Amino acid sequence: GETTASLRAKLADSGSAVAQAVPEASLITLTIGGNDRMGALYQYLADAYNSQNGTSLTAGQVQDSLLGTAGAPVAQMTMLLFLAGQLSAFVETGMTAALGQFTDNLTQILKDLRAANPTAQIVLTNQYHPYGILAGSAAFASLATQFDAGVQALNTAIAGAVTASGVENVVVADVYTPFAQAVAQG
Repeated sequence: GETTASLRAKLADSGSAVAQAVPEASLITLTIGGNDRMGALYQYLADAYNSQNGTSLTAGQVQDSLLGTAGAPVAQMTMLLFLAGQLSAFVETGMTAALGQFTDNLTQILKDLRAANPTAQIVLTNQYHPYGILAGSAAFASLATQFDAGVQALNTAIAGAVTASGVENVVVADVYTPFAQAVAQG
């Protein structure tokens, strides 16, 4: 999946398939932000883990550890427990810089899309909470709540980028609410 930084690079590269397709489109759909948020989380966890343990893990190694990938440098349960202890701080303070960069990138993406295609309808989705199902588990309810706070902050940034861009004919499609309702209904 793309991040806002990688999509900006593709839009700036006139030879990329993305940049070449935009002028011809009548409808442009954009679902972006989750990879920005998770990349920032993995980097935050790597920095915190390295600081506490004198190691030099990368964000990719943290991701591998959380996924339980064979050969990951830290056991999955160890990293999950570390995540549980760090997630609140990430949402409260660690996401700030990443959200600022995300908002700047998304604002510019919207401007670039409109410059390349003055008439296309742009539909931008907000983000759903991928771990909402965990809220029903006593063991994971706190993590689900913290992840939800991060998703809400990302969705606020998405709305802010649309406003900041000043680009007309952009619709934000709410995917958060139907996913949350489906989880609540079981």
